[in-house]
Amino acid sequence: MGDLYGAGCSRCGYRAKGLQDGAGLIGTFLEPMLCRDCRELVSVVTADLYSGLDPELNACPRCGGRRLGVLPKATLGEQAAAGGYRLRRWAECPRCVGRVAITPTGHWD
Repeated sequence: MGDLYGAGCSRCGYRAKGLQDGAGLIGTFLEPMLCRDCRELVSVVTADLYSGLDPELNACPRCGGRRLGVLPKATLGEQAAAGGYRLRRWAECPRCVGRVAITPTGHWD
């Protein structure tokens, strides 16, 4: 269970949706990251307690790249004010020198 995010850059028009942050019921932990190889925002499996996905851990699900950048996390106070969402409102755009607006869009199970 976790949070869903969308992202959009007003400078170049880049968009991403359905970015997952949290832990699934089967023990898979996901975190939104910036892949510097394919230049996309993606949900990366950072831990898997049961299935043994070792080669897929900490790799881009689109291209398999491992040059990943974490998105800025909010402080505990900012999280409390934002309803518990962990990500900050702005991050580096994967396509241009601009910033993407990070928007909470809901929750997933």
